[in-house]
Amino acid sequence: RARELGVIPEGGRLESFNPTAEPWDSLSPQQQRRQARAQEIYAGMVEYLDMSVGRLIDYLEESGQLDNTIIMFSSDHGGSSSDAGLDEDDVDPRSVANRDNRFENFGRRGSFIDHGQGFAEAATAPFRGTKGGIYEGGLRAAAFVRYPAEISGGGVNDTFMTIMDVLPTFLEIAGTEHPGAGPYKDGRTIKGISGRSFWPHLKGAAPAVHSPDDTAGWSADGGHGALIRGDYKLINDRLPRGGMGVTVWRLYNIAEDPGETRDLAALFPRLRDELVDEWESRWR
Repeated sequence: RARELGVIPEGGRLESFNPTAEPWDSLSPQQQRRQARAQEIYAGMVEYLDMSVGRLIDYLEESGQLDNTIIMFSSDHGGSSSDAGLDEDDVDPRSVANRDNRFENFGRRGSFIDHGQGFAEAATAPFRGTKGGIYEGGLRAAAFVRYPAEISGGGVNDTFMTIMDVLPTFLEIAGTEHPGAGPYKDGRTIKGISGRSFWPHLKGAAPAVHSPDDTAGWSADGGHGALIRGDYKLINDRLPRGGMGVTVWRLYNIAEDPGETRDLAALFPRLRDELVDEWESRWR
């Protein structure tokens, strides 16, 4: 249904999605009970958030400010796959004093629970990976922008942009500029802006936010990372099962294959090497 609505790109198909979580039917009744309750609490939190945002919208409308307010809402990146609190026999080395993850205390003061690998994959499928990773399931985020005076509503847009583009966008909306790098009187310097304003694109005045040659890169512990340029994404990963080092670099066309299932590195070795060189020089 999400694909029919355009929320998930056409290339994202469950047929090629490879889950890593244990099947629900393989969990013990106790595990199912704890995971189901954790997800109920998560759903309640989302419902309360939605209600609270609605209260703010109602206030803006009642006070005559809604039509002059630009609203942007963004999710975090990917579903969290932490299993905190899901196994009552698991001793978390990060546990703090007064943590109480008894089933009777789920969602109350002192509890610290998450919804685990299975529900994280349910949230991010058909994209690969979850929060904290650099596959698309850990990088893509849903966002909404509302300003009927200049943006037509009801559409779905999957043009590439990053959180770094929010600052220059808001500066443009406010009609102001970045203060510059400095140095200032107290000796501080401020880094320049890395992103680009997406306001012209949202208003229909520009076909995209970034040029075809723009890149965005990620670096993670252990020497693995990712780089996106246009429709292509370069990525490597830690070796599985605690192995030292990283995998070979892989190359995906995330416009046609957003699930990152078909490695194109052997077909486009020159492009792979070019992107590897850039990642090594700028993002490592």
